[in-house]
This record gives sequence, structure tokens and C-alpha cells, in this order.
Amino acid sequence: MPVSTVEMSREVLDGLWEGYQLIAPDWTYVYVNEAAANQLGKKKEELIGRSIKDCFPGIERPETGSALQQCMSERRAEQVETALSHPNGSRRWLALRFLPVAEGVCILSLDITRAKRGAFTTHFGEDGVGAARESTGMANDGRPLVLVIDDDAESNRLVTGQLAKQYRVEAAFDGREGLRMAAELKPNLIVTEVMMPAMTGEELVVSLRRNPELTAIPVVVLSSLENDELRVRLLSSGAQDYIAKPFALAELKARVANLIQMKQAEALARRVAEDRALLDEFGSILASSLDYDDTCANIAELVMGALADLCILDVPDETGDGARLQVAHRSPAQAAWAGALRHLTFNRKQAGSFFIDLGTEAQLLVSEGLASRIGALTSNHDLQRALRELAPQEILAVPFNARHHSVGTMILIRTSLREPFRARDIELAEAMARRAALALDNAYLYRQGQRAIRARDDVLGMVAHDLRNPLHAMLLQLGLLRRAGQQPERRCLVPIEAVLREGARLDRLIQDLLEVARIEAGAFGLKCEPLRVSALVVDVAESNRLFAAESSVQLVVDAESDGSVELLGDRDRLLQAFDNLLGNAIKFTPPGGTVVVRMRARAAEVELSVTDTGPGIPEAELPHLFERYWQGQNADGRGAGIGLSIVKEIVEAHGGRIAVQTALGEGSAFVVVLPRRDIVALVASPKAGERRSG
Repeated sequence: MPVSTVEMSREVLDGLWEGYQLIAPDWTYVYVNEAAANQLGKKKEELIGRSIKDCFPGIERPETGSALQQCMSERRAEQVETALSHPNGSRRWLALRFLPVAEGVCILSLDITRAKRGAFTTHFGEDGVGAARESTGMANDGRPLVLVIDDDAESNRLVTGQLAKQYRVEAAFDGREGLRMAAELKPNLIVTEVMMPAMTGEELVVSLRRNPELTAIPVVVLSSLENDELRVRLLSSGAQDYIAKPFALAELKARVANLIQMKQAEALARRVAEDRALLDEFGSILASSLDYDDTCANIAELVMGALADLCILDVPDETGDGARLQVAHRSPAQAAWAGALRHLTFNRKQAGSFFIDLGTEAQLLVSEGLASRIGALTSNHDLQRALRELAPQEILAVPFNARHHSVGTMILIRTSLREPFRARDIELAEAMARRAALALDNAYLYRQGQRAIRARDDVLGMVAHDLRNPLHAMLLQLGLLRRAGQQPERRCLVPIEAVLREGARLDRLIQDLLEVARIEAGAFGLKCEPLRVSALVVDVAESNRLFAAESSVQLVVDAESDGSVELLGDRDRLLQAFDNLLGNAIKFTPPGGTVVVRMRARAAEVELSVTDTGPGIPEAELPHLFERYWQGQNADGRGAGIGLSIVKEIVEAHGGRIAVQTALGEGSAFVVVLPRRDIVALVASPKAGERRSG
């Protein structure tokens, strides 16, 4: 039955944040409140008394006009959503509820522009009033919620009407009802009278402060009692302000505004600190690994734990040509569903990815109409079916963009058991996506780099083997020619010796390349045996003595030892290492210079050094000296820059260390320190500790 609106207070209607329009049977505006005028982008005076058809030409033809006509003629409620162009140039969406009344039709309107843009979800309640509540007490238009508690209906209406112009307001008419509504709504602020039946304002304040979920809500107490003791007691109990009646409404509004601003500032600072701590932890965990699979798993688990019930990552697979889904879920009941998604495959070259390209903007799909919009999110039918079976409450899709290109998509899903996504959640998800995209891109590039290194080393190994066979055949034939019974003439012997020498150098270079391939493949091993250090030094020196003589370099061996000092090591590997050091020293020492090979026995170690009188090594080159494929400015181009890196690998594989001492213009000394045989044996023996302690 139609209700009369004659007795409704226009002051109350103007205080509503929902729009209210009263339309006469001839489609003339009878009344428009401030909210509706703002939504329509017009002044009240421009509407009241004029026909809605004149104000909005053509309105009778679209869905809005049809709903108004049906409500007017058939006297039944209608509901539609419509878009209109605001005078400020923006496009706005309104949810309209048409209700038959005695004077014609009243239209309740709610601005749902942000919902249409994916920020919030709105709906009409049974009473026809738009609602969109969050646990923070913020309405869908961003206004704080104030709860007014007063058993005096007139006083309650007066305060509610004044505050409703700035805030969303709820009213309670006794202390117990107010406490219940506070627990349900979590308002931003409470305004309460002191003297009330059932529960006084003082008892209400005490109860609020005993509840951990309500203790931070500011409370303004109103009282007609001039009682300083009561004022002090209320403030001590946890009230933030006390206003004696009668009071100026402007004063009340100012004090309420100050407290709400303080609470919002505190809440914002707390949220910023929490989000920053979360993002710092998120970044630290992602930075802990460059493994692509681990990075994907970490992103999905961490984002799910912070923001959603499920997280789906649409990322390239190992080849980069296909796509795969990484899924993290909160509930064990979703394990089978998540497992099915992980087995879906996709060809990125043919269709790009599982989900649409979001560009740079996040998209939110809310529960109303979500099932029909899933098809716009993904063209994969298996994925569409899986998402519809899950029946999510909301889906938030966030792009992964790094270095100006897309590296994937992150899908966050909340079920009906969780509250809707808030603006803060969306901002946090986008911040996490930016960090995750960089981590994914870095992990992907690292993986590609490792593959390239392995491919290079495979090629080096194959080339080295292919070169070595004909080289060995050539060296063998030259050796036979040199040892032939018929003595060749001296003029023939000299080039043969040169070819043999260069062939030997080439053989050493190939050996170095093979060593690099073994190291990269993890096949670098040692065949350890007891070795006399003095004999090792003599062997290395003798193998390079001819090279030193030909280079006009004096080679000196300084081995202070009685021959009993031993190492436990691989003779061929150690000879290779020291031959490399000694060969470099001779090569970089000018004619007339000196190279000294020294051995010094220590209590637990033996020190071997190769010292030259060459040009020295610039200080800037020292950090790179043992890097693979690196050559200094004095390099003659005859090496591959891998010799010293192999020396370091061999020394460290024996449990030793290597260092360099150098001075420009004076020369360099490479010092190798290795554990003596008795120390190595002591550590290796399972009962060494017992013998030592005994």
C-alpha cells in the first residue's frame, strides 16, 4: 500500500547521503534532496517544479524511463542501473530504486561509479537503501561511519541529521543497543548520551574499552549534567571528549571532525607501517633465490597469505613458449582444484597467455555478475569452467610488468568466507605485483643466462676435443721427425722446435678449456695421494727451465726443506696449477729479469710462491684477477683468460687458498698455502678427534 511522504522531514532527507527524488504523476519534480542533485550534476532549484522529461530529454525511452513509467502506472517497485554524463565531464553510474508513494514515485539513487570501475561492491537492502559496509567503518563512498546513541528521539534526530551531512550515520536509542551495533558495525566514532535506561553512557564507555576490537573507537559523551567529577571519571574511563548540553551544533561537528581525522591519521600510519613491513619481508624472501620455480612458488604463497584465499600466477614455462599456472591455496579442500589447474597447458606463441593482457591496470570482478564476466578474463574454456566451479566472491586480476613488458598475471580470489577487497588491498596487491614482476624477470633472465653458459661450455668442450685430436697427431709426427735416425739440418730443426713449442702451448690452452667444461659440469675431481713438496717444486721448475732460458729469464728455486714435507693431493692437478703460475711469471718478466719459486714449511701448512720482476698488476685489476675469461691490460692476447681461475679452483679443491702481492714496476708474487699431509689425514679420520683428545 502506498505510503504518505507529507510528514517526512525535509531536513532529514537532506541529511541522507543516498539520493532522494519525489516525482509527481505528471513526471514533475516535487522534491530533490542535496545528494540527488549532486549525483545529477544540477541545483535543486533547476529541478523542482520542472518535468523530468525537460530536465533530461529522451529519458522516457531508455530503461530508466520505462522503470519510472511502470512504477507510476502499475504501482510496483522497480530497480535499474543507469549511466549519465555529469556536467563536470565525468561519466557516472547510478543504482536507482523506484518506489510508489501517495504523491507519485520516489526514486532512491546511489552513486555506484566506483563499483563499476571495480573498487567496491554495492547492493540494495530490503528497505531499498543502498549499503556497502566494510569492517573498517568506511562506506562505499569513503565517508566515515558515526554511531549516535541517545534515548531522546528528538535529540538523536537532531544530532544524526547534522552529522549525516558529512558522515554516514547510524542511530541507537539505548546503551545496550548501541554496544551491540558498535560490535557489528565497528564505527569510526561514537557519540553517546550519559543518562540512558538499561545501560548508561558511562557503563557503555567501560564496556567498549574492555572489548579489544572496540577499544580504539573514539567516544564523545553528551550530558546535561554539570558534574566535574563525572566528566573526569568518563575521560579516565576512556572517553575522548565530553560536551555539556546545551551545546552549539557547530562545536559538536568540529570536535567530531577532529577526532575522526586523528583516528584516520593513526589508522593510516599503522596501515602504512604494516604494508611497508610486509613489502620489505616480501622483497627479502624474493631476493633470497634466483631459481625461477622457487620464485614463482614464493610469490603465490606470500601473496595468498597476505591478501586472498587463492592465488594463481599465469607465467611463462621453462621454455618461454608455453604458459603454466602456479597455484597457492589456503583451504585443504581446494587442493584437488589447485592440482587440476597446475596441469593445464597453453601455447603462448598462439594465444599469448591464460588470462587477457591487463595492460597496467588491476581489474576487480565482484560477486554480482561475476560468472558472466569470467569469459572476459580468460578465453581458456578449462580455466573458465574451473573458476565457475569455485564460485568465488571476488576476483582481483593484477598484471606483472617489468622493463616495459608483461611477464605474467596474478589472480587473487576471495571466497564468500572473507570480506570484499578494499582499496587498500588493491594498492597493496599492485605494490607486491611490481616487486614480484622484477623478481620473476630477474629469475627468468638468470635461468636463460645459466642455459647460455651451459651451451657455451658444451661448445667449448666439443671444440677442444675436436682440436686436440689433429693437434696430437701433428705433434706426434713432429716428434718422430725430430728423433729420426738421419739428423736433419739445423735450419730444419729450428722451425720444427718452434712448431713443437707452439703446439704444446696450444695443447695447454685446450686442456684449460676442457677443465672449464668439467668445472661447469660439476665433474671436477681429484685423485689424491701423498706427494713430496720439494719434488713437486723441482718438477715444475724443470718443466719450465727451457722456456725461461729462451725468454732470457733467470729461474731460481728456493726450497727450504729436508724433503720430508708432504701434501695429500692430485699430482697432475697441482702440476697444472703451478705450471700455469710459473708460465705466466716467465711470460710477463722482461729479458734479464728473475723468477723465483719458493717453498716454506709451516707448522700446519706449506707455502709455495712464484715471484717475478715483471711490471706488476694495477690495483684496479686485482678484484678480477681470478675471474674466468678476464684479461688485464698487459695481456698479450695469447691466452683465454681462464688459467688463473683454474689455478684457484685447483687450490681451493685441495683445501688451500691463493693470494697475490704486487707493486707496479717491481713485480708480483702469487702465494699458495696448502694444508700439510698430517693435518689433512687428521681431519679426514673418523677417530681423529678421539686420538687428539686422548
